[in-house]
Amino acid sequence: MRRIWLPWIAVLLTFASSPLVAQDVARVEGVQTPLVAQPTAAGALAPQAPGAATDAVAGVDPADASLALAARIEAWTDAVAGYAIAAERVGGISVAIVQGGELLLIKGYGLAGVDPERPVTPRTLFRVGSISKTVTYLAAMQLVEHGRLDLDAPVNDYLPDALRIPDDGWREPVRVRHLLNHTAGFEDSFAGHLFYVDPERALRLPDWLVRDRPRRVRAPESAAVYSNYSVALLGQIVAEVSGASFEDYVEARILRPLGMATATFREPYDAALAQRRGLPAPPPPEVVAEIADGLRWSEGLYQRAQYEKVSHGAPAGGMVASALDMAAWMQALLDPARLQAARVLEPATRERMFAVSFRNAPGIAAIRHGFIESPQPGHAQAFGHGGSTLRFMADMLLLPELGLGIYIGTNSASGARLRGRFARLLLAEFFPTVASPSPVPADAIEQAAQVAGSYLVDRRPHARSERLLGLLGGVLSVRDAGDGAILVASALDGEATRLEAVGELGFRHPESGALWRFERGVDGMRLHAASGVSGGLRVTGLADPRWWMLLLALAGVAALLGLRGAWRRVWSIAPSTPSERTLGAWMLFAALAWVGAWALLLKALLRFLVDESEQALWAYPGWDYAGACWGFVVAGSLSVLALVAALRAWSRPRRWSFGSHFGFALQLLVYLAAVLAAWGLGVFGYSGFG
Repeated sequence: MRRIWLPWIAVLLTFASSPLVAQDVARVEGVQTPLVAQPTAAGALAPQAPGAATDAVAGVDPADASLALAARIEAWTDAVAGYAIAAERVGGISVAIVQGGELLLIKGYGLAGVDPERPVTPRTLFRVGSISKTVTYLAAMQLVEHGRLDLDAPVNDYLPDALRIPDDGWREPVRVRHLLNHTAGFEDSFAGHLFYVDPERALRLPDWLVRDRPRRVRAPESAAVYSNYSVALLGQIVAEVSGASFEDYVEARILRPLGMATATFREPYDAALAQRRGLPAPPPPEVVAEIADGLRWSEGLYQRAQYEKVSHGAPAGGMVASALDMAAWMQALLDPARLQAARVLEPATRERMFAVSFRNAPGIAAIRHGFIESPQPGHAQAFGHGGSTLRFMADMLLLPELGLGIYIGTNSASGARLRGRFARLLLAEFFPTVASPSPVPADAIEQAAQVAGSYLVDRRPHARSERLLGLLGGVLSVRDAGDGAILVASALDGEATRLEAVGELGFRHPESGALWRFERGVDGMRLHAASGVSGGLRVTGLADPRWWMLLLALAGVAALLGLRGAWRRVWSIAPSTPSERTLGAWMLFAALAWVGAWALLLKALLRFLVDESEQALWAYPGWDYAGACWGFVVAGSLSVLALVAALRAWSRPRRWSFGSHFGFALQLLVYLAAVLAAWGLGVFGYSGFG
């Protein structure tokens, strides 16, 4: 079973401090005597020469040492990939590892497709999800270098009227740098438009940016909160400034010059459809033939899943790339001379791009003009980007001090755990370091107690009826472990991550070393997650949306319990006055409406929870969810009419017992409270994008 909230909250919970190591995989060893890396000075961005990781071995020629290291990495990766395919049902795996301009490993494992079966090869194209954003970031920096784009300028300076961002009540405009740093202040949105499978639903990028524009919900630069919309908008700015489509621009100015022969942001839809709808042309047939299927394990075999498309938000997550393409990309990012020779980016601009541009809190992973730090124990610098679609999971990690780049991609959702831990395990095996332990503060137990509570995450839908779906997984539970550590888990997902105190309101994962930090602010205790692009605010009492959900649930229970009483008041109890019968009728109608609305909502949630989670993303809202939202409006309206009838009936000479008065009064009170809860959850009437 897969939960609807996981695709949306995955980026929040997929961070370096997650429990990434499975013991069975950690025991897979390719070598018995790991070689020690020789890091350069902290902060250096220069790539390391080939074989530098093995120069410490006396008397060994660097070229031979590099070949030996490559062979040992391949043997180790063979074992890890074999375990993942056999034990974790990962369909296919694509791996690229480079160092100092050399290819240490380019290899595919498992299945690229079924019916007919085809294996993954170094040329197989995988969706890389949000790793696509790194191409968009570089495209923007390229235009900055040419003097055509100013990072400090308002984005509206580069957009036509239809695409201009409204102020939504904020004085500070959204600037170009905010899009790279995820600090524009947009709410998140995912259901019904982020992916699609029906080609007829394809939209042009500018059309999607207008139709599905999220609201600005926080001041610019107040916090980095991951935003797909921001990077899609940045891609459109690249197109507006360059005068070419985004797809054409990055292919001509970045991908092909760097030797990424098949990487593309184009979707494999019909050429006639593309021409009719004004969409970017599809990739050539030979490229389409290399695209891997998304796979899922079901009924004892791999089955082809529907292929999700992202053309309308291509700059944020639409690229497909092979292991060969990703190797070329990492080599270019690690080597300023390669970028310069290809006339893609000058060394000074590259240095600026990789400089820290925003950090949510001290010690938290920083953002480097879109590239996100992924701290690795003992290594001065490590940054890159992860990527997820419904079926494809990918990760790219760059360690400039070693001249090392690591990419892994999978074509099944079951590859999420492998994706999350592969780079860290490889570093521990072949480039081990000794990290200094952080001292445990004397007041660790007190600090853990101070930060415990429920935190409402920042990255969620704030408006429209999608809000309820975001809130289902939008609360993090932080529990005091009792020994100075804390346990962090999604309130509805269960599995907790243990973090240990390491300073003033700082908590670190004991294995990965990734840091979470808490901060007291004017609005209360704030959490900064280790990912660097997420966080949350502690909520208590009625500020916790779980109370709203409880109130809504109580209305359904009250309606079921009140059906019999209302029915008896209308038909069974005699003598009864007209006002009593009228009250009984309105209470009966209101109860039926609440039961009906709840039945529709439960049906929709079960569809989202039990069915494949595609239902949430491209079949949203469905008639049941929209019907439930309007059903709550009907139920609330009937509850108000029942209240009017009750006031009239109770003003007449008393014929009812105290119990009858109290029962109906309590029931109406629950109904009215549930109306407020439904409003707060966004389901009092359906509202959606477009």
